[in-house]
Formats: sequence, C-alpha cells, structure tokens
Amino acid sequence: YNLQYKGNGKINIVLDNQEYKSGEASGAMAYKKDEGLAGFLSFGTRNLFGTGRGLLVRWEKFNKNKSQGRIKYFEPYLLNLPLNVHITISQTIFDTTYAESNVEGDIKFFSYPFYTQLGIGSKEILLPLKNQHERRYFFLSELGINSLNPVEMPKRGIMISGKRVWDNANIKKLEGNLHITLPIEGFISLYIKSQYQEVLGSNLNIGDSINVGGGDFLRGYAPGTFFANEVFLLSAGSRIFSEDFCFYPFFDYGKIMNSEKNLYSAGFGISYRRTRITFAMHNRDIMEGRILLTVSTAL
Repeated sequence: YNLQYKGNGKINIVLDNQEYKSGEASGAMAYKKDEGLAGFLSFGTRNLFGTGRGLLVRWEKFNKNKSQGRIKYFEPYLLNLPLNVHITISQTIFDTTYAESNVEGDIKFFSYPFYTQLGIGSKEILLPLKNQHERRYFFLSELGINSLNPVEMPKRGIMISGKRVWDNANIKKLEGNLHITLPIEGFISLYIKSQYQEVLGSNLNIGDSINVGGGDFLRGYAPGTFFANEVFLLSAGSRIFSEDFCFYPFFDYGKIMNSEKNLYSAGFGISYRRTRITFAMHNRDIMEGRILLTVSTAL
C-alpha cells in the first residue's frame, strides 16, 4: 500500500489489487476406431456477475454408448453465514440400456479449516430394455478438514475427509480422502494424495458403479475407462514454482479391488496462472506411443 498525506490530519491509503479472471473453459476431443468420437466441453465462472456465486455447465461423451450433461450452481455465505450451498442437475444416458436424471443439493458449514456437509437428492432411473422405472432418494453426510490453499496448486496443507451416502434402495456409498502437501524449499513442494471408494448394496446397476480414470488420480486414462464397485487411488508428485509458472511431474496408481487390476500412469504438467497443460501416459501407451493431452484455461 501507499500512504498519501492530504493535510489537516487526513491520510489516504492506496491499495494495489490484482484482479484474476474468474471464467473457465476447457475441452477435449478424441477418436477411436471402435468407439467413435469422445470428449467434453465445460464452461463456468466462480464469480457470476461479480457476486462470488459460481455456475458450471458441462457436457461429456465418454464413448459411443455413454454421455452426460451437468449444470451446477454455487451460492456462498448463505444469509451472510458460513454456509455454502451447491445445487446440481445432471442426466446420464447409457445407449438404450440405462438413463439417469439426477437432482441434488447440499449445504456446507465451515469454520476454517473444518467443515461439515449435508445433502439430499433424488434420482430417476430408466431401464428401457427391462421396461423398468425406479425413483430413488438419497442423503449424504461428509466431515472433513481442508487447509489446502489455493485449491488447484497448493504449496502446503492437508485435507482429510470422509463421506457416506444412503438411499432408499438400500445402497450405501463410502468415500475417504487424504491429501498432504509439504514445502521442501521455497519453490518446491512434494505431495501425496489417496482416495478410497466403495459401493455396497444388493440392488446395484451400472449407474451405481464408480467411474475410474481421468480426474486428479489416473490422468493417463480417459475419464470412465473402467467401472468398479471398490477402488483405491494414489497419486504422488512434486510442484516446482517460478513466479506465475508451476511444473509438476507425477505418478498415479489405481487398484480395482474386485478384479485385482492394478493401473499405472505417469506424466507431467505445466501451469501458468490458471492455464494448465498436462501430458500423461499409462504403461501400454508408452509401448504404443500414445499420449493423453489436457488443456484447461481461464477466460
């Protein structure tokens, strides 16, 4: 800040602020001979009309059989209280065998770095081939600690969370997360993060499966490459900072419990402010010379 003396005992304090763009657009497209076109488009803002509200619109085509659309709205500090609200509407279509329409909302109470989250939702499931229609209602509860700041490329912090989802079809979903980021030098941080997911129940269908691949763990695989009911995911790497740049090599591991399948991928990424370019391969891709490239940038 700068001080400007105006006389008569008056002083102006001038603060220099740096404004960051809050819009975000990302997308990818791929083609595989036996699967056709796949890819996604995503548009959103974290500061809708300058109010701090968030809005995200996303469409994704995993393969020739599966596609998904999603709209998500975020309301911060509801009624000027430490309460955040999310509302999500989505639809998933699995060829002619399965269709799901989903509406859910949650409210999060936080007192940094602790938070508690409660949510409710409903789900309409259509199984055209079996001529079946099912309506579900679900309730979720989550408890966690999160001191990772900033969220995207933190230099230090810890995140521990546990999540449980129940629904009226007697299906239970469990999720646990542990993320640790430690600064080694002023410009280098090391991190390790893990996630465990499990789906339990006697009335499971393909829409209840866990989508494995992509995201922040198995980045060498396209999203939704595998489907499972129990998985363990692990990622480790480093972040090397230089002003607005960050270089981050990583190694990812995944284990699908019911098939005893082990998955590996590795790669590196470069970020400049809110633009990220990620290169990743898994072990078979290395042999065949294929590579997965993701680009995400701010508007």
